[in-house]
Amino acid sequence: MLHHLFPFRPVRTALLCLVTAIACLIAPPLSPVAHADQTPPSIAREALLEMVRANPGKIVFINFFASWCPPCREEIPELVAIRKEYPETALALIGVALDEHAAQLASFTASAGFNYPVYRAEADVPALYGVMSIPHNVVYDTRGRLVVSQAGMVDAASLRVFLDAALAEAAKGAAGDAGGATK
Repeated sequence: MLHHLFPFRPVRTALLCLVTAIACLIAPPLSPVAHADQTPPSIAREALLEMVRANPGKIVFINFFASWCPPCREEIPELVAIRKEYPETALALIGVALDEHAAQLASFTASAGFNYPVYRAEADVPALYGVMSIPHNVVYDTRGRLVVSQAGMVDAASLRVFLDAALAEAAKGAAGDAGGATK
């Protein structure tokens, strides 16, 4: 359906993840954050699904990331820009961190400028969407149907094309539904 509008860069992402893994093995850990209360709240599978159900008529975009992941760090500013461009009535954007170290995540979220809710995944969440690598993006359409669950980065321009097409399709469907109701 809309998958062709949502291109990912899997080879580039895989290479960046490999470089990141090597860097993590030789780099010292980040220093802890003084304010542990900045750590995003955790979220379990059922709570995440409830968030999806609580947003009917919106596209729900879930971005799985980690603070130590370079492709994720590259993608997040683009998602922040997308959040500014699309009204909350059309798009629900949710970040789900897979970080194991709360202090490292707190430091990252404090500096990353998130303008959408971010949660720390509980153990049951990644399996819900088959998350095996990050970034991993999940999209539900305006009718609450899962339309994308795919690893890899998405650039802002491609995401805009995808969102515009999905919103136009939803508007066309709503207009068709309304037209049928008046006859």
